[in-house]
Amino acid sequence: MHSAMNKVEQTLQGYAVPSLQTRDQAWEMLEHKIQRNDYRVKTRVARLNGFVGFASAAAVFFAILYLGMFSTGKYSPEISAGIARVETVELPDGSQVWLNSNSNLKYHVNKFTGERNIVLDGDALFDVEKGGKFLVNFSGGTVKVKGTEFYVSAYTADMIQVDCIDGLVEVSLNGSEYRLGKNTGIKMYRGSVSKPYAVSASEVNERLDGIFYWNSVTLQEVFDRIGYRFGYSIHPDASLLRRNFSGRLELNDLQECLMVVSTAMRMDYTINEENKQITFHAN
Repeated sequence: MHSAMNKVEQTLQGYAVPSLQTRDQAWEMLEHKIQRNDYRVKTRVARLNGFVGFASAAAVFFAILYLGMFSTGKYSPEISAGIARVETVELPDGSQVWLNSNSNLKYHVNKFTGERNIVLDGDALFDVEKGGKFLVNFSGGTVKVKGTEFYVSAYTADMIQVDCIDGLVEVSLNGSEYRLGKNTGIKMYRGSVSKPYAVSASEVNERLDGIFYWNSVTLQEVFDRIGYRFGYSIHPDASLLRRNFSGRLELNDLQECLMVVSTAMRMDYTINEENKQITFHAN
């Protein structure tokens, strides 16, 4: 029995009951734990801030990329052609535009996508280099191509004409879509869209020389063309609007073209230069 007790005592001598911590020691340990936890919190916050910073930078980058890819961006200063003049415009991609009398355009080329955007007010012949999408926007419609040659007449949404000389163009007029192949044209006059018609490349190119051809169109359409090209408003007698016109007309000199058309159609005219108005009367 005594031997057994001695063994237990010997075994217990290897252990010691831990002494109670003083208040200072307890606070010191607690502060140490708080500091360790605070470091962990700060580290997580720092990592979170780093992630937020990265996310913000990524958002800015993608915003710039999005704007670069999909927005039209800043356009060039407006380019104008004077009365009875033609201005040749070479775009940054090598495409060429011949801007006809009393017409204006501005353009933008997207450096990310290669998309080219034109805003046209008037008449122009386009020779487009192959590349990204090429859009011609005008009042009342749009022409979309990638590389081709075509002519757009769009002084107003009431009188639009698109003639494809080479390649293929997609035309949007008042929400309807049309596809035009080589030597094919379409026009919309005062809300009425024509059927596609055959067009001669030589006749289209002659428009840059001020020469236009008509086949049984109303006199009102001829009057509108004269007015837009020379910058006048035209006021005909109502009886004249029932007459049609066919033939060739040179529109480089106002007085000369008025004399030709008035003689051919048996009518008189007066010009009010102050108000830029021309009035036609039936004989």
